[in-house]
Amino acid sequence: MGRFASAPKCISCAKSVYAAEELHALGTLWHKTCFKCEACQKRLDSGKETEHDGKPYCKNCYGKSFGPKGIGGGATAGCLAVKAEPAAAAATATAPEVVAEPEAAAEVAEADDDE
Repeated sequence: MGRFASAPKCISCAKSVYAAEELHALGTLWHKTCFKCEACQKRLDSGKETEHDGKPYCKNCYGKSFGPKGIGGGATAGCLAVKAEPAAAAATATAPEVVAEPEAAAEVAEADDDE
């Protein structure tokens, strides 16, 4: 073994990582320049990534790849669209009728007269 202990290796490129260029994220050691989104290759900061199978993703790519599917899925998953009713079903739906009893209507009318 040599005189000096070898530097830890980057999980991405397997090269030595020195203190000035190290980044601790996802439980491993990375070069700052190697810590990129797996899908779009955008550089990430520690704490601003999401992880899937031990690989880093930016929040946008993670949502597109692993988030909810369907209308508005992925990056806009927080505001999913609601499927509208067909027009025929909406036209036939009616609000419940309110039927007042004659005695109750008379009491309301008397209360209005007293004021």
